[in-house]
Amino acid sequence: MQGSTLRIDAHVLLGDEPLNWRLAALADIEATAARVPMRLHQLAAQPGVFGGARKAGWSCADAPYITWFDPDDRYPAEPASAFLTQAIAALDDIPSLAVVFSAEQQITSTGRLLGAPSTAMPDMAAIRIRPSALHGLQLWRRSIVQSLAPGVLDTDPVAEWRLFLAALDAGHAHLRLHHIARLWRRHSGQHSSSVKIKNS
Repeated sequence: MQGSTLRIDAHVLLGDEPLNWRLAALADIEATAARVPMRLHQLAAQPGVFGGARKAGWSCADAPYITWFDPDDRYPAEPASAFLTQAIAALDDIPSLAVVFSAEQQITSTGRLLGAPSTAMPDMAAIRIRPSALHGLQLWRRSIVQSLAPGVLDTDPVAEWRLFLAALDAGHAHLRLHHIARLWRRHSGQHSSSVKIKNS
């Protein structure tokens, strides 16, 4: 975005996703970046050390807020940029807020809408056992991520969820907005769609 102070560092981990999915996601992200004060870092995914790759993305540069995109999903530029703009404002205004989540809509591997949009905040019991319970596009306060990221294992396949649980346990607030900023492509090989974990 021209003439704006940079507010967001975003990253995307590029792996073995189909090329057409990757190109579609990157086109969405570039269109979103043209509307909000954000820079994108493209990093290689690291099989077996997903947590480490995600932490590398979180540590890119020095903007006050952090987000990330997955190259197998879609991020329509208008709602994604509207979400990020409102999320920046919320984080600016509410010091206790660690993260803002968008709503999302599941799609099939071919891009067809799947079910109803997910807009309501799920209950905490669901969030604590299922990484996919609260998903969406996320905007985090960098200082919170920096303080909690060391507790995320490099080998963790659901690093974002571990980060959120750590934020909850530390007493940080979160917020969900109703912009459907992420179209979550459901397909085989996903981690957060199938993982269900009992807390010890």
